[in-house]
Amino acid sequence: MKYTCVSVPIFADQGPNSISSRTKPEFGQALVDPQVYGPSATRQTFPCPRLIRVTRFQPNKPHIPDITQTSVSRDLDTLPNVSLIQPARPSPNRVIPVTQAIPTQPGFADDDQDRLAPGVRIIQGDRFHALRIARRLVGQRVPNIDQAARNLVASAQSHNIDFSLAFASVLGSDDSVPVRQVALGVLGAGRTAMTFFSEPGPGGDPDGPDAACAERSACMRALCDHVRRSRAHEAAIAQALPEPEHDWAVTPLIRSGFQSVGTLLYLRRQPGTLPEIRLPAGSGVHARAVADLPGRDRDRILIAALDASYEGTLDCPELCGLRSTRDILESHKATGSFDPTSWWVYVVDHQPVGCLLLSKSAEHGTIELVYMGLGSALRGRGLGKPLLVDGLRRICGRHPGFGVACAVDERNTPARKVYESLGFTAFARRQAWVCPLSTETP
Repeated sequence: MKYTCVSVPIFADQGPNSISSRTKPEFGQALVDPQVYGPSATRQTFPCPRLIRVTRFQPNKPHIPDITQTSVSRDLDTLPNVSLIQPARPSPNRVIPVTQAIPTQPGFADDDQDRLAPGVRIIQGDRFHALRIARRLVGQRVPNIDQAARNLVASAQSHNIDFSLAFASVLGSDDSVPVRQVALGVLGAGRTAMTFFSEPGPGGDPDGPDAACAERSACMRALCDHVRRSRAHEAAIAQALPEPEHDWAVTPLIRSGFQSVGTLLYLRRQPGTLPEIRLPAGSGVHARAVADLPGRDRDRILIAALDASYEGTLDCPELCGLRSTRDILESHKATGSFDPTSWWVYVVDHQPVGCLLLSKSAEHGTIELVYMGLGSALRGRGLGKPLLVDGLRRICGRHPGFGVACAVDERNTPARKVYESLGFTAFARRQAWVCPLSTETP
């Protein structure tokens, strides 16, 4: 019998609709019989159990069997066809939703779809290979690829690029042969690794798109496996933001175990006058600048505000539980130039219930709307627009001539309506993909 080892989110049982409550899960690990749980749990299985992460229940998906919602006992050991090997904290009346599995400890050799052509091998980057790898990472339609590659190598350190986090496919054993495909990881704040693929050249990929897809996938798997084994303390998740129409990048991500967490619209607003909008009378909401909070309490209050905003969020809800809120906060602080006078926490009855985080990007002459989120107590009351305008007035008054930029999940209709009403327009669209790299509970 082949089993797949999965890390399953365990939600408190709040009734038949508890799975969609989007509360933060605990995580346990279990051996799942793929013959019972269907094809979504069998991809890339082999006789030795492998670690798979199950991230979120997806309702109304025909490929997920009815058994995905099953109440289990206090000991979490009576779910049919599941053998628990590392339970989360035991608690009565739990529900385990089994959803689409995401591989988190993959090896490319066992997947027939990604079997490499004879003679193709995967190498890890280093200084010796840096220029050859850079040649495939730069845009393949630039006038002078060699010069662009030299520029990338020269500026690598300033962009936190470490070529030991590049994995490349080559044909043959000679160390001087050209690099065919590359996957690169760039470590960032908040324990993230942003990933990039080599793009097809003007004449296409060596040996065609199928071979290139297999090689990109193999490179990405080698990268993720290396980070898990050697640098997991620096990266909890890998991320990628390909353009939706770039199948040459999207397909290898899927085959490497990445999960789509939404499509992002990138919006910007040109410098200009903001409308006069005031908070409704009696709203009870108070905006407190983070700079005015006691220094020792700032992070604690911000984390509480962020957590409140994640409950029932429409902005990439699939991300909930994949990273700790403290890691997310560090990522936010690293966007643009962090200034606590331009970050606000929204408070109701002395409780943080949301926040607005704005940062200046002097390099681009832009104010970055890093994050805005309101807790459930503030939603549906017409508060989002006046709160956003108030914050933008304060920061734009200090930086006249700066536009405002942000990204939003295209499914988040309420937020999009607010942005559009304030003159934001879309200028780019990207799919967001993630792959967990850490097996620790966030």
